[in-house]
Amino acid sequence: MQLVVFAVRLAAGMKLGGAAILADMTQGVSWAVIVCLGVAIGVSAERSRALLGGVLGAISGPIGWGIAKSLQRIVQAATGAAIDQFTPLFFLLTAVKGVEYLILGWALGRLADRKDTRLRDYALPGAVLGVVTGMAVIALNLWHGPMPLPKILGLAASELTFPIGCALVIYAPVHMRRFAGLT
Repeated sequence: MQLVVFAVRLAAGMKLGGAAILADMTQGVSWAVIVCLGVAIGVSAERSRALLGGVLGAISGPIGWGIAKSLQRIVQAATGAAIDQFTPLFFLLTAVKGVEYLILGWALGRLADRKDTRLRDYALPGAVLGVVTGMAVIALNLWHGPMPLPKILGLAASELTFPIGCALVIYAPVHMRRFAGLT
């Protein structure tokens, strides 16, 4: 997913800077792993999948965002790149991520309880949340200050692909368990 974001930014005219790219990749990959792992644990539970998926999404979203941003800052400092600051926007985006992944975890938990779900059923809540929260995140960032077009387009690609990707990553083991007769 980070490669898609990078490709969109590059196609939009992003100037290549190794340190900034490394910092962005560190932030994006660590964020995806942490938040999807949290939601996956909740959805994998034997009981109360929707509740646990939502609660763990609400927890792992903000925690993952904070850890990922901290790792990004460490890479920025180590490479001599400009270091992002923790501003009120960061905390607002952390809250948005908590709500986004609470809803996604709850929706995926509900889907995991159903026997007749398909890949598109999992992709749909990810896509809807990606569009809705993506518009909110972009609007909040623009409200905070101007952004270059490559960054806006990369942010849009990231906000759309991550919840879809997370939903599809969770779809695979849920249906592998069913296929193997473990549920």
